[in-house]
Amino acid sequence: MRIRAAAIAILATASLAHADVRTREETAAVSMSYTPWELRFPGAGWMLEQQRRAGDGGQLYYMLTNARRNLIASFYLEPAYKCDPGDACRRKFWANPGPGYTKPGNERFFDHGPFAVVEFTTELGDLVQRHWSAHAVHDGVWIDVHLSNVGAKDFAEFAAFGSELAIGQKAACPECLATRGLPRQESSVLFGKARGGDPGAVERLRSLADDGDAEAQFMLARLHSWGAPQVQQDERQSIALTRKAAEQGHAEAQSNLAYFYVSGRGLDAKQPELAVEWWSRAADQGFAPAQYSLANFYAMDGRQRDPTKAFALMQKAAAQGLAAAQVSLGTAYMRAEGTPRSLNDARDWYLKATRQGNEGAMVNMAALYAVAAVGDPKFYDLAVTLLREPLLAGNKRAQDLRQKICADSPASCARK
Repeated sequence: MRIRAAAIAILATASLAHADVRTREETAAVSMSYTPWELRFPGAGWMLEQQRRAGDGGQLYYMLTNARRNLIASFYLEPAYKCDPGDACRRKFWANPGPGYTKPGNERFFDHGPFAVVEFTTELGDLVQRHWSAHAVHDGVWIDVHLSNVGAKDFAEFAAFGSELAIGQKAACPECLATRGLPRQESSVLFGKARGGDPGAVERLRSLADDGDAEAQFMLARLHSWGAPQVQQDERQSIALTRKAAEQGHAEAQSNLAYFYVSGRGLDAKQPELAVEWWSRAADQGFAPAQYSLANFYAMDGRQRDPTKAFALMQKAAAQGLAAAQVSLGTAYMRAEGTPRSLNDARDWYLKATRQGNEGAMVNMAALYAVAAVGDPKFYDLAVTLLREPLLAGNKRAQDLRQKICADSPASCARK
């Protein structure tokens, strides 16, 4: 098994984070999954400590630390339905900057590139902490960057970091397909406002949906699935609107409609044959999540199981950068499902997904290293390092694997 070179490379290049954030590379970045752009900054020294994502995918939060620079950086990204432009977002933040802020009057407001910034200091007992809160709106997304430093004498390090922030195009965006109507950023803002109780946003989506805008129909369908103050939760209405968007060629709507048919949710019965039809339409458009879902269907459905079809579809989704598909493709190589067994190919695809921060890939890579460690105990150290992020997220497989590694190599666990 050609695993030694990958073991050396994993610590130097792997991005041990989640799919919408990259760290431990020359350039780090945070982004929303559906935006073709990302917010970049130099990656040296940053460690992901916390991450949260709203259930409807509407808000992302990441907290990173950098011991070299003595900085804590928090990034909030969400559709800009609460404020626009950046100055308005800064004012909204400043209405409640936090319980530790007890001395109004020492703040400073200014612009720094595209960001509206406020600098301020908090005091909690003997603890003095300086803060740099920067706000911008880009393509309908509120970018909120918060930097803090305990014991800093001034704000110079914050300004230096702010100068390093830049927006650039992603190398790959498997979810960035044409929406057949409103741009996704604009529809996400309307969706967020509607979820927050804005009747004007609901009426705007309804009006556009009635006029045949497929993206508006798709977002209004999501509202009926989730429910909102002015929108009754109604799965049947959600299906009807999803079907309208799907019939116009909206790939994500086609994929969602397939989910309704395969699960039977909101319907009288499951209709897997229609699920295959709609997943196939979306997959033919190149929509990676549909390719992945259809691959899983062919991999697991008892009556239509076809490992060869599943493998071919998984390859397409994985090649577009969909991390979950990359993990499944690696597993297909491990288990010889639809393809000859190849541990080298399995490792390569796990490594691609690991670099995107996929927890399952990290655990699978760690398991490969644990097997390799039987012949070389140094691989246990690499396995334990790979398990750090999954353990922070409470991954049960990671916990079980680390327990086994610690039993086999107590020194590796002691060093980590």
